[in-house]
Amino acid sequence: LGWGVKLGNIISSFFYIIVAYSIIYTIYLNIYSVTIKFKNITFDSNDTDIIITSILALFGSYSDFECNDVILESILYSEHIIGILMLALLTGTIIRKLVR
Repeated sequence: LGWGVKLGNIISSFFYIIVAYSIIYTIYLNIYSVTIKFKNITFDSNDTDIIITSILALFGSYSDFECNDVILESILYSEHIIGILMLALLTGTIIRKLVR
């Protein structure tokens, strides 16, 4: 269906990943009382902070997070790895469009 060729599909995949991980963060932060700090800012379990956390983790700011839970850290790390793969796919698609 042209998933790796159309830019719209890749950009919508970024949106789906952010929403999916935001739901995971919401569930996890509401069940366990853990905190996420990003450059001396404490992110709570409200919707805005969780979406910002997901966007930052997806686009490569994983190393700036400080969290006090190993499982939460692995969730952040997995989103970061998916973000690296998606950015590589996006870069390849843009280059392919430019070469044509």
